[in-house]
Amino acid sequence: MLQFLVDTTLWIGDKRWERVELAYNAMVRGIGEKANSIEEAIQNSYDDGKNDEFIMPTVIMKDDKPVGSIKENDSIIFFNFRPDRARQITRALVCEEFDGFKREDIKNFFVCLTEYDITIENVHIAFGPSIFSQHSR
Repeated sequence: MLQFLVDTTLWIGDKRWERVELAYNAMVRGIGEKANSIEEAIQNSYDDGKNDEFIMPTVIMKDDKPVGSIKENDSIIFFNFRPDRARQITRALVCEEFDGFKREDIKNFFVCLTEYDITIENVHIAFGPSIFSQHSR
């Protein structure tokens, strides 16, 4: 299971790729803050005087190895439902033309919970847009 804290690096659509790169490095390269559990990562942040908004992307470790780093041919289900936070990390993980920072060219089966942005290619959508009429029940 991939466990990581990423949401805090994805400020609303500001394309500050250095923040996205921190999350990418944690998820793909296993580089960054380290903890043995999500609870420990959160507590470490609190102990440093940082609240939830400022928790750094954290690599969860077991036996001194990252737990669940993203690798080639993985299936990824991305269930962040806020498109403003999801677009940037999704682009970094799947878009061939991405140039926000240097990254690995890994191919995966990437599923988004919903369609975050029609311009993002190489993703599958779990729940596409629905059209409701005033007469829908």
